[in-house]
Amino acid sequence: MQAITYEGILDTSAYAAYLHRIAGLLPPNAYAFASDSEHYNFYGQYCTHDLKLNRIEITNGSTALSHTVFLDKSEFKHEKNLRIDYYGVVSFQLNRLPPDVEHAVDGLLIDEISVEATTNRVVHEIQFWGAELRILCCDLVAQWL
Repeated sequence: MQAITYEGILDTSAYAAYLHRIAGLLPPNAYAFASDSEHYNFYGQYCTHDLKLNRIEITNGSTALSHTVFLDKSEFKHEKNLRIDYYGVVSFQLNRLPPDVEHAVDGLLIDEISVEATTNRVVHEIQFWGAELRILCCDLVAQWL
């Protein structure tokens, strides 16, 4: 991650300044999702923290693959689920943490949207308890449903 740190405590304090610096490089949809005032309000209904991974869909469309991540609400704070559609995906990686342990992927710890330095593509990193997801794409659309 570029600006968010986790060393026992999540620290998103540098992320707002980072987003401000890259605002002109991010597509409007990705920037709107990343900069939403509730995104990192850990007690709010529209914070990604504590969402649960439901499924990942990769489908073959007429011109390209389609990538969608479905996240379920936490019964303790969210009223809606979150769907994220990714467009122009170049890379889609899911890594287990640690890689030699087999267990279910648990709640979402933190996510960060940044810009890949050499291509200016959108990078969405999602850190779960037990796995990390990293998507390199042209844009994303997040919808609370």
